[in-house]
Amino acid sequence: MISRDLCKEAQERARAKAKNDTAPPSSTNSPDSSPMLSQNLPLVCLPSDLSDEAAAQLLEFLYELARTLENHYYAQLHRYYNASDEREAKRSDPSGPESDPPF
Repeated sequence: MISRDLCKEAQERARAKAKNDTAPPSSTNSPDSSPMLSQNLPLVCLPSDLSDEAAAQLLEFLYELARTLENHYYAQLHRYYNASDEREAKRSDPSGPESDPPF
């Protein structure tokens, strides 16, 4: 299991980087604005000292997780990507009724 210390260290590094990279002007410093932005935080804390075998096992686990999610949400993903394809086809097809002049 990944130690909490590694995650805490990563969060502290992200805070320090955010302060150095994007120091907001004091006039826009509201209670909601903080140098700690979500894009500066690591999604997960990964150990840097994994063995080759452990790295391969981790990757296999992630592939299996992705396959499981894809199977579980197949219908939703299918609807989403079909709708996305149809929207793209409408945008790229200038011969639709909206571009056809009435005369």
